Amino acid sequence: MLWNIRRPKPAVSDARPAPALPLDEALFQARWTACLRDCGELPGIAALVQALAAKVALFQQALAPEALSRLDLDGLEVLLDRVFTARRRIFPALARQGADRIQVALRDLLYGRSALRARLDAFAAGVGCGGADARQAQKLRRAARDFAAECLHFSDPLTHPLMTCWVWDPSTASGALREFVGGAEAGADMPPGMATEVFEEARSWLATQVAARGLYRDLPLVVDVALASAYAAYFHAMARGMVSMEFGRGGEPIDEITRFLGIDEARGRRSRVRKSDGLAHGPA
Repeated sequence: MLWNIRRPKPAVSDARPAPALPLDEALFQARWTACLRDCGELPGIAALVQALAAKVALFQQALAPEALSRLDLDGLEVLLDRVFTARRRIFPALARQGADRIQVALRDLLYGRSALRARLDAFAAGVGCGGADARQAQKLRRAARDFAAECLHFSDPLTHPLMTCWVWDPSTASGALREFVGGAEAGADMPPGMATEVFEEARSWLATQVAARGLYRDLPLVVDVALASAYAAYFHAMARGMVSMEFGRGGEPIDEITRFLGIDEARGRRSRVRKSDGLAHGPA
């Protein structure tokens, strides 16, 4: 649930360093106003947060340390169905590796002791690319990284920000975070890499902005909604009139918002995970 308060406490300390991104409060206000409009004001945002909380419960149950040894390919499919950037790409590669190897990879990702960036990169690199050309392999690694990022975030949203490519992608200098950067259209300096600190500092700044406007509960998930709303606006601006397999069926901003967040309902409740990549593969 979301609650209004008159004097919200800051989501982060005032002494915290400024984000690496030059985030702009006036831009946030404009994006937040649009978010309220597109989501149906506070009741609509509360409904989206409730759906995200259900997604968190699903990921936490499946990815808990004691549950990972029981995670099979059917369970992976259920999780992938909630990650729109990965559900049509990486299941065949995961299936070729087998559930046992994926359990180990997920355990290292979620509970390993190496740096977070290294764990994300290792999971993405570990997804098999047999039979894929260089371009397909790159798309596969990006999708695998997005799946890893969602596993981290939705299994522990208080600790890990959402670090998918649609939130920020340095290879194309695009993503939802750019929509809050002053001077982005004029080529403002943007971070060159996928440093996890960029995501965390930006998330903390956005949480502070949300809290300053009277919302203080479920801040990590409210920030997710704000990011998805900003990126939906970008998508409409860049792709208006275009038809794609993932987006062509949705005509309203809320359709893209729920799709980015992986809380859109499948038609007939059938899985949207693609089981075959159409490639011939030898043994993994």
